[in-house]
Amino acid sequence: IAHRYQESKTLKNVLILGKETFDYKGKLGGRPNLVPIYTSRNSLNPLQTYSSDDFLGLIDWGQGVWEESREGDELLQIGVGRIPAINFIEANLMVDKIIAYETGRFDPSIFPSFTLLADDADNAIHMRDSESHAAYLEQNHGEIKIDRLYLDAFEQIQAGNRQQSPQAKAALETNLQKGPLVVNYVGHGNETTLMAEEVFTVSDISEWAKQNPMALWVTATCEFGRQDSPLLRSGAEELLFASQKGAIGLLTTGRPVFSSVNFQLNEAFVRQVFRKAGGQSQDLGTIFKETKNQSLNGVLNRNFSLLGDPSLKLAAPELEIAVNGFFKPSSTEPQDTLIALEEIELIAEVIDPITKATVSSFNGDYILELRAAATPSRTLGDENSPFEYLEEKTLLFRGQGSVENGVLKGKFLIPNHLSQPIESGNLRILAWEEESAYRAVGHIKPILSQNPTPPNDQTGPEISPALEGKTEGPFVFNTTQIQVGADIFDLNGIQVSGQVPGQDLYLQVNDQSPIILNEEFLAINGSYEKGTFLVTV
Repeated sequence: IAHRYQESKTLKNVLILGKETFDYKGKLGGRPNLVPIYTSRNSLNPLQTYSSDDFLGLIDWGQGVWEESREGDELLQIGVGRIPAINFIEANLMVDKIIAYETGRFDPSIFPSFTLLADDADNAIHMRDSESHAAYLEQNHGEIKIDRLYLDAFEQIQAGNRQQSPQAKAALETNLQKGPLVVNYVGHGNETTLMAEEVFTVSDISEWAKQNPMALWVTATCEFGRQDSPLLRSGAEELLFASQKGAIGLLTTGRPVFSSVNFQLNEAFVRQVFRKAGGQSQDLGTIFKETKNQSLNGVLNRNFSLLGDPSLKLAAPELEIAVNGFFKPSSTEPQDTLIALEEIELIAEVIDPITKATVSSFNGDYILELRAAATPSRTLGDENSPFEYLEEKTLLFRGQGSVENGVLKGKFLIPNHLSQPIESGNLRILAWEEESAYRAVGHIKPILSQNPTPPNDQTGPEISPALEGKTEGPFVFNTTQIQVGADIFDLNGIQVSGQVPGQDLYLQVNDQSPIILNEEFLAINGSYEKGTFLVTV
């Protein structure tokens, strides 16, 4: 590896394909040691021991002594990842998984998202750390949606002498179905489990449906990625080798770790994962290399490993969207404030991040989401005091339209029920081409204002429902679930903010509880007057 690096100066990443264990001589039996791994000189203190492929990245002249101290820290020159397959079947499964991720099709209208999964207790340090990461992403990558799954936000029940949270477990599974780019866990764990409440256990994987796309997992916890044991199969390995679900890769730990070290490494990761170099996204190997180099901590961060293909890039949109402005009807003057209940036209362009030019060959569709300013949320305080944080919860408008020659236009209205007379919103736009699979994303934070003289709208919407696509009876279905949809038309748009009690878009079956559909409704054709929803009940 060093010879190739020194000779060509073009080597970026190395993938190691094959299982490794600390049992070099095979005395313990169990899984094979196919491609050996570097192990620490210290073998007595679990917090200071490690197995690490990072050694293979120390290939510049004079590197490789790697003393087990802060003074002995060395910088990685290349990205190094491992797929710890024990046989051809596992290797082939992972190769197929990577090919499917890079070339397969998934719902192009899924906004790129980042899931923060955090444990409770410990004076809320895990949630505080997660909020620090969220603050950086919101400030520097506002186009990325952030989903918070904080254990303390969900009900916990007593199960024998311990607690469980079926709600949190279900929320994690639902979130994975939405295809987040990254799942970032902070908290307690062991080789097979995340959280004492078992929000994730290895046995859960078999119950999951297929996931497309699969997430990159970051597990800042103890031993979840213990990949070098001949006798134990870690949770990280199980996620990696789960067919059509689980993880596309993991940045994970193989030994007990300190919370402070976790935070430093995780902080470096969050700053790297969406950073572009020369207008292009970085591969996992480069992200891993920079993450490790910017969080050097003696032996304490050496047990973090990249499981997966270092040449892989996350399935984030490569193109960008730049908003030209917001305009009133028949006006060419852009508006600096969006006034509720007044028609607004958005004009934006798909941009090549390398050349900064409009991609005039881009023809496809777009979805935009406008959300109100973040408002306070509060956890339940199961083991510590309730934890407060800000979260974007209120959807003001969600609409779809077309992109022609790299330009997109759309009209929308915002409701008058804002939390403040004037506040900042967050508008995200995602565009895609079906044939090329190119995607573009962008965001802007417009100023929103209540309307002091709202129009007097006394006319309700026109609703055209359909059951399994049928608009006329007889409605007879030999199944326990059906798809229910409706086309809705209103000259003044559809209220979906949920800010006023009783003013939700909802569906009710007989005497069952109403199903709130605010997040399911989609205005269509670049307009706010007509929209649709489709749900399974």
